Amino acid sequence: MLSQLTQRPVVLLLLLVVAPLGGFVFFLSVGPVLGGDGFPLWVVDGFGRNVTIDRLPTKIVSLSPSNTEVLFAVGAGSRVVGVTRYCDYPPEVLGRVGDGSLVVVGGFVDPNVEVIVSLEPDLVLASGDLQLDVVSNLEAKGLTVVALYPRTVEDVVSDVRLAGRIVGSSDKAERLADSMAARIAAVVEGVERTIERPRVYYEVWYDPLMSVGPGTYLNDLIEMAGGVNIFADSKAPYPIVNPETIIEADPEIIIVAKGYMGLALEETRSEIRDRPGWGAISAVRNDKVYEVDEDTLYRHGPRIVDGLEALARIIHPELYPETGLHRLVIQTSPGALNFVFEVDGAYERTGMSGTVSLTLKKGTHTVRLLNSSIVVGASRLEFLGWTGATSGKEGYITLSLEADATLTANYYLSTTSPSRFSCQLGYIIVAAVVGVVAVLLVALKLGSKRME
Repeated sequence: MLSQLTQRPVVLLLLLVVAPLGGFVFFLSVGPVLGGDGFPLWVVDGFGRNVTIDRLPTKIVSLSPSNTEVLFAVGAGSRVVGVTRYCDYPPEVLGRVGDGSLVVVGGFVDPNVEVIVSLEPDLVLASGDLQLDVVSNLEAKGLTVVALYPRTVEDVVSDVRLAGRIVGSSDKAERLADSMAARIAAVVEGVERTIERPRVYYEVWYDPLMSVGPGTYLNDLIEMAGGVNIFADSKAPYPIVNPETIIEADPEIIIVAKGYMGLALEETRSEIRDRPGWGAISAVRNDKVYEVDEDTLYRHGPRIVDGLEALARIIHPELYPETGLHRLVIQTSPGALNFVFEVDGAYERTGMSGTVSLTLKKGTHTVRLLNSSIVVGASRLEFLGWTGATSGKEGYITLSLEADATLTANYYLSTTSPSRFSCQLGYIIVAAVVGVVAVLLVALKLGSKRME
């Protein structure tokens, strides 16, 4: 599992090259589908291709993190046999990769065709223009490939419905899509009642400074959440920007990705505050620097609605006066990357600083330890419990969040590696067997000479 920082250059390259064109209506993924959940099905996919799906897929390969999230969300996760190295949600994915029941087929731009073919899938779910050649190659080898390539948030909802159809899980997919559409409508309708449109600066990266422009999900989500992206008129989807332009635009809200600097939120705020001239920016003066989970904003799956709602709560907290907003920080002790927790039913993962920082409503929340899915190398991880609260390997806390709060989860990481011991023992057994066979062969040869 690459750290967030080591993955970042690859992510940024993909963002620059594969930025979805939110303002254009291209080939909508929800093309004509015949026969309901009966097979064969005929669909028009995100590349505008007519695809026939002969039978209910039982072995599926996903070529993007977004597709993986969609497949698991519509109930087809147990049939997924291959994913990319960047597929890490839900946590079950990493657990199955760790135990070998899910094969990593390569990256997003460089999936290994031979490995995919060896899995003998009856459906491959692709995504993005960079996979056009891979799709052609796989089809030439006789595989069925459907591309999900949504251009807008509404298209994401349509693709959930389409995915449900092609994997024979329409009922669950329709319920999920309806829920997503209703939540999106609730945000949009709420924003329409507001007058103010705060200026928003979203910082994708800090060296060099990079933001978001038109034709991206992020730009659309900021607008849908009631903000004005200060780089909405940029000529590039992910422009490299200079500090003077940002200072002059004077954003009222600054948003960054969780842990993208390898820092906790307060440290990130301090770093931004210390930049020359940034102390004069309204967002910095008024302590309105926030962080969000970037996967909920970039990935075109069900969690994109979570991202929209998070942005709406940041940009227009007045729409949620009855609840209020507070910050909950969950930290591991000692601090470590990629520990998974479940907060109110949603999965959260610690960042570079070993923490999860969330903006939550005032009120009751449930936080659960999901240590059972965590394996570091060949060593086992065992949580000892919450500091001052419940203990046990699968403990959970119900808390009333009346103000900002911090929770600490202590854990123990064993230094013994049973698998390595077993491997060494295997070598010893093999060596012993080889030795015995060699002795027997020598004995037989000597015996035959005596008989001569």
